[in-house]
Amino acid sequence: MTTEEKILLAAKKSFFEKGYDGAKMQDIANDAGINKAMLHYYFRSKELLYEKVNMSFAKVIIPQINSLVDTELNIFQTIENFVEIYLEFLQKNPDLPSYFIGEMNRNHDMFFKVLSENATQPNFVAFAQKIYSAIEQKEIRPVNPIQLILNIISLCIFPYLAAPMLQYATQSDDTFIGEIIANRKKEITSFILHSLTNQNDVLYEN
Repeated sequence: MTTEEKILLAAKKSFFEKGYDGAKMQDIANDAGINKAMLHYYFRSKELLYEKVNMSFAKVIIPQINSLVDTELNIFQTIENFVEIYLEFLQKNPDLPSYFIGEMNRNHDMFFKVLSENATQPNFVAFAQKIYSAIEQKEIRPVNPIQLILNIISLCIFPYLAAPMLQYATQSDDTFIGEIIANRKKEITSFILHSLTNQNDVLYEN
């Protein structure tokens, strides 16, 4: 790896374990195998390093999600692809949900400043418009787009947040928990699509 790659790997480890507030530049330099002066040569401040680490994830997943609303896919294909893309990303970064949620709460202003300054944000408005269009065309029953998007994201993220609790409650090993998470794509897609087409389900229009 290049020196910069070593720094980013060490920074990711430190931010994930301690958050922005607890991470120390000296510790990051030590983990990267360089001195602190060299670290500041590549990244002048902890804030810049924090931005680089966070954007390394955002620039991967957000464009993929936004591309779904720019295609001619129907709402069912859009949801299925969203779940697949999101879960594949989480499988590669299983610690990301707990880290991001923690940082959104502890360092709200700084966390969202990174996204706004880099113009990298999920286009949920376009996604909502696609849902409204599907409702108007009677492809799906009336639903609140915000609630639907929250349901999809929650169903994807929660197993990663709750993995320790699930493992404890079921007295299972990592392999069993991994199998459960690996089967989430089929389960989530089936659950969501059924809820959109079954008129007997409870509506949440408001």
